[in-house]
Amino acid sequence: MSDSGDSDLLHLFESRGLPNEAILDPFCLVNAQNHIIYANAAMKSLLNLRKREIDAKPIFCDLIKLSACKDGCEITKAINFGKALRLDEVPATRGESKMRIILRVIPLLEKKGPANRGAIITLRDTTADVVVQAKYHKLMEMIQGKNEKIEDLEYKLLELRAKVSRFSKIAR
Repeated sequence: MSDSGDSDLLHLFESRGLPNEAILDPFCLVNAQNHIIYANAAMKSLLNLRKREIDAKPIFCDLIKLSACKDGCEITKAINFGKALRLDEVPATRGESKMRIILRVIPLLEKKGPANRGAIITLRDTTADVVVQAKYHKLMEMIQGKNEKIEDLEYKLLELRAKVSRFSKIAR
């Protein structure tokens, strides 16, 4: 797509009243070739992008690698087929950084036909959530183990009380 085509796509995006900075999740607008033509502040921060990098129109998948794309780029497939895509808790890497993300691809289609203009890609970094969830499960297992020990001790205490009661009856 030419620069004018990218400008048209950006204009289409803005003219449809699609929220821009109102979207809190990181999002970007990509053309049909998966080149980023716009990224909100949250996406720029997540991917550590500077204005000159956006101006160079990088390919989204060159910036972040998804484990789900082993059999071809899932984002490109969604764009080419005009089908929305959602991937939950998918492992991804950005340089040396590993993360887990929720990724959504929302294709932008021509009003007059099935031709695809590009897509909106949103990301949500759930890495911290996964870590917290793992710690929560570990704590729950630990609590379960402690509860089982407490139940065992309570049973032993009841047995000891019964023995003490029998011995006190014998001693009388």
